[in-house]
Amino acid sequence: MVFFRSDWQRVITPVVDFAETLPEVDNDRIALLGSSMGGVLAPRAAAFEHRLAALIGVDGVYDRQISVRTIPGDRDQAERLLRADSAPELDAQFEQIMPQDATARWAVNHGMYVMGVDTPRAFSASYLDHTLDGGIAELIQCPTDGDPQLPPVTPRAPAAVTAGRRATGPPRTPR
Repeated sequence: MVFFRSDWQRVITPVVDFAETLPEVDNDRIALLGSSMGGVLAPRAAAFEHRLAALIGVDGVYDRQISVRTIPGDRDQAERLLRADSAPELDAQFEQIMPQDATARWAVNHGMYVMGVDTPRAFSASYLDHTLDGGIAELIQCPTDGDPQLPPVTPRAPAAVTAGRRATGPPRTPR
């Protein structure tokens, strides 16, 4: 199984490598679409995989710091606690919440599965790595687009988004 991972370019780059070997693929028009969690994975991949002609991020989140919003202290303190070898009080809070809240229980159990981790705390910590902050968004070179009801995937929209353009053009003759 391929788990969600913050270095999604390591998953996408071999896919692009393979796509470029197919005669029916126009290498100059390969686009990447990510929806939901893919709405953050795809932009992260595009930040490092520069052969993409376009990026579409739907329902993505710029920074998944949601995992720390209910933990006391600022983000740095919460991150230290989430990544600590031991945090029995925080672990107990997770164990107390999950039986009472079906949505939280599903989200945490599903999240542990797709992230490939064993504890609710490890799941929350893994979310912190899924961010476009820290200059990552600015590494995206291709035009970006997304759900028109949402802000662009980058804090400062590239000109292609602002102008409403998409990575389209006349089809090339197959090689």
